[in-house]
Amino acid sequence: MPFDHAIDPKGTLMSMIADGYFHSEDNKVLYYRLVPSSGNSQQLRFEPMDPVRFRVGDIVEVQATITAIPVKGNKFKTIAQLRSLALIDGSFTEKAAMRRAKASIQPVGWKPAIKRKVGYEMTDDDSDVTEARRGIVNMNMNERMSD
Repeated sequence: MPFDHAIDPKGTLMSMIADGYFHSEDNKVLYYRLVPSSGNSQQLRFEPMDPVRFRVGDIVEVQATITAIPVKGNKFKTIAQLRSLALIDGSFTEKAAMRRAKASIQPVGWKPAIKRKVGYEMTDDDSDVTEARRGIVNMNMNERMSD
């Protein structure tokens, strides 16, 4: 039985099959998420889910089988086999992701308004400045001062 691409995207598990391991329907892990039933928010149901949506911090329910296998002598080896993983609550992870996204967005900084005008642009109400410039150009600053 081939692995789902979401489970083994690089083919690592598939390459182990040649080493004496096998993958069958009995080894398949099922992935679910808990959702409210349509029309009734009190009833809940599980629906299949893509395994890549699980994140660290999610609240999950795990179903596993523990089997005791006899080995040499009168001893047993226990093997835990994962059967299913169900997402019960992913809201903590979603909220944390939204907070990280908001924190990474830098707010536009406040720029103070320029309090002085650039001296090269003239307006109609700058007649004193115009006269002073003419005086500087003609070196007649003393005439203005004496007035």
